[in-house]
Amino acid sequence: MKDISLMKEMTPKVAAILKQMAHPKRLFLLCLIRDQEMSVSEVERLCGMGQSQTSQVLNQLKGQGLIMDRREGKNVFYRLKDKKIIQLLEALYLIYCQDQETTHD
Repeated sequence: MKDISLMKEMTPKVAAILKQMAHPKRLFLLCLIRDQEMSVSEVERLCGMGQSQTSQVLNQLKGQGLIMDRREGKNVFYRLKDKKIIQLLEALYLIYCQDQETTHD
């Protein structure tokens, strides 16, 4: 039987994570760094956002504890912070993207 009290306790935390992921640009950014860390300039280029908007999105995700950064000289690199977020993004990819890849080939 499922642990109802644990589910009740975790629901607000999971809802907050899903809320952060609910914006298309934030979700796409998280998907980009799912498998590898990326520099801010790489994220800007691949997301098609300007520097200001990219910084804002990265700061929101970092503030929510979804990503972390690493500085190397003047460059800042971002990666996912939690393995559970990686697993969630992988599940979303399998459900929504993997089958689409085979139909686009």
